[in-house]
Amino acid sequence: MDVFTMVAIIVVFGTTTGVITTYLKGRQQRPPEELVERIQKLERRVGELEDAVTNEERELRRRFAELDAAS
Repeated sequence: MDVFTMVAIIVVFGTTTGVITTYLKGRQQRPPEELVERIQKLERRVGELEDAVTNEERELRRRFAELDAAS
């Protein structure tokens, strides 16, 4: 085995190790807890707004008043 083959093997090994390490770190990351809570709050808010839009006019006014009071 000559020197160039050995260098090529070392470079391929190092690159493969770097790619695998980056992949595994990416899989382990989770979003911050405050971001998860904010998304859940927004999902509830959107659900309430969807319900309010589909109700009759009287119910619609009541729901918007509740949402304004909650803000």
